[in-house]
Amino acid sequence: LHCILHIGTEKTATTLIQKWLYENRDQLSAQRVALTKNSDFPNNRKLVSYVQSSIDDYLKVRDIHNDTERRHFFENFENDFANELSELKKDHGTAIFTSEHFHSRLTSESEVLDLKAFLDQFFDSYSIICYFREQSKVRTSLYSTGLKINNPNNILDFQSDIDTESHYYNYLSFFKKWENAFGKDALLPRIFSKENMIDGDIRKDFIASVLPKINAEIMDYKTDSSNESLSADEAVLFREINAVRNNFIGRHPDPTPDAIKNAVKNSCLLDKETSISDPRQNMMYDTFNDVNVQFFLRYFGKKENMFPRPKEIDQNEVDHKRFNISDLADFLNSILSIKKFVFVQDNEVNFLRDLAIKLHSSGAVSNSEAITLLKLANRARPAGGAIISKLDELRNED
Repeated sequence: LHCILHIGTEKTATTLIQKWLYENRDQLSAQRVALTKNSDFPNNRKLVSYVQSSIDDYLKVRDIHNDTERRHFFENFENDFANELSELKKDHGTAIFTSEHFHSRLTSESEVLDLKAFLDQFFDSYSIICYFREQSKVRTSLYSTGLKINNPNNILDFQSDIDTESHYYNYLSFFKKWENAFGKDALLPRIFSKENMIDGDIRKDFIASVLPKINAEIMDYKTDSSNESLSADEAVLFREINAVRNNFIGRHPDPTPDAIKNAVKNSCLLDKETSISDPRQNMMYDTFNDVNVQFFLRYFGKKENMFPRPKEIDQNEVDHKRFNISDLADFLNSILSIKKFVFVQDNEVNFLRDLAIKLHSSGAVSNSEAITLLKLANRARPAGGAIISKLDELRNED
């Protein structure tokens, strides 16, 4: 069984590739190429997390914060992984795993070696495909992603201390870890730019690189681009939201910030075309120039930095505004500060509803007590048909 690992890097349309692969799962399967479920999908991040040494956001959003909780979470992972591959092996000769977090989370060579040792139980050979993008463009895109999550800072305050020792940006150091684990012959490095891709389409480029013998014409290419960067206007407002809204209430995710950001993105007031600018990008290009020359020589056989130099950016372009967006940001800030919202997650609403019904049926609580519990559930899910039906039933009994 052959294993294809799509390892990133981050900010190279990885979300688009992942969605597209899983939307074409049947077309790939018909050609003996398998995608898995037990590693999570479309981003197979659970496999990354299984060999990762640290606890990051992937586990924290699942309320896993220590090694004991982590061991319990992965208790059946290896067995489930083995069973799934055993079934897939009957009708498939290749399996694809895709996650940009192979790049960003497996930061030590020992973690990559642990991944190799784990996969060697199931696979005979490997192809490691990775797309590389000029570092200053990655940083700007990463900043945009940070704003979507919780970063409240201006871009000039974002990653101002980067040096050539960075695992994330030093592609030579990063890719050598994979070379040492899987061998140089398994590596398929690609440049992330439309000029270097088949028809300017990363999906076609991906398939041609890792599966040149399959019929790519039967694949569906309707998948839209995903995780696109924010505009300069959107960035200003997102910073304001992040400054006053935390993504968690205690240990639990709070969906409020995302809901507000979605409303901002849907606003017709914003300039959606002017991108975020970073006047430091040429400095970053120069910082990694020597490393990039070595990287391209080793993995592309070219004695040059194949990334084009970024254009010069004027400081005045950093916070481009088509209108007086700061007034709107101040207004939004004042609105967000008025009230604290507490949200109950869907599984918690189900639990509360089912508990109320169970307790009432057993006679452990009175009608009025059951109604009180169901009213709490109804407040969290106003249109919940089962909750409303049970409330009406209990009220009629009173």
